[in-house]
Amino acid sequence: MKRFLLFFLILTQSSAFAKDPGDSVFTGIQVHTIKLQFDQPNYWDSLTIYYEEGNEQNIVADATVDGVVYDSVGVRFKGNSSYSHPNNKKPFKINFDEYREDQRWDGLKGIHLNNCWNDPTFMREKIHLDFCKDAGISAPRANYTELYINNEL
Repeated sequence: MKRFLLFFLILTQSSAFAKDPGDSVFTGIQVHTIKLQFDQPNYWDSLTIYYEEGNEQNIVADATVDGVVYDSVGVRFKGNSSYSHPNNKKPFKINFDEYREDQRWDGLKGIHLNNCWNDPTFMREKIHLDFCKDAGISAPRANYTELYINNEL
């Protein structure tokens, strides 16, 4: 009987917190794994050209997020000064519903992957946003992601 009650309480508590889209994605400190697979051979060149032209065009890719496959998501570069950082660690926007209207990750239509270009600790933005949330200040939610592109970290 105790095992049943414990399971029920955990299930109830978990359901109570997962009321808004993305709640399980942004709860606590987690490192999600996102693997993007582009079939297009010159995807990086295309992403760069579309970004530099300013037309915010997406390129189709398959995404595997924490082991769950999402077929045909839209991917593009984003940012301004963070995009201009002199390395290949660019910020991305992933639209789960770009090519499949009903596709969501934990209720989210899309996500932004920032590149922490001016934060060698990779912690400042997350700590700041969590502080704002705890203080009752409206702010975006954040968590960590390990990003693979065509099987390369």
